[in-house]
Amino acid sequence: MFEFLENSLYNEKKLKELISMEKKLLNSPQHSDENADAVVAEMFLNNVLLEFKREKIRKEIDQTLQDGNKDLFLKLTEELKKIS
Repeated sequence: MFEFLENSLYNEKKLKELISMEKKLLNSPQHSDENADAVVAEMFLNNVLLEFKREKIRKEIDQTLQDGNKDLFLKLTEELKKIS
């Protein structure tokens, strides 16, 4: 249950960041509407992809803890730190 709440708060924070970036971008005079939409879409997709990678690594970390694989655990936690 707490994981759901943490994810909800994290997702809400990320959504607010994306909206803020979109507003800044749309208020920027050097971008056309079409270009702005493309940039916002790319930012959104990059964020979704990054969150997918984080979740995948978290699940792999959980599995290494169950398996007792310390070396892989350390490797994955370092990888998670790099992308977080």
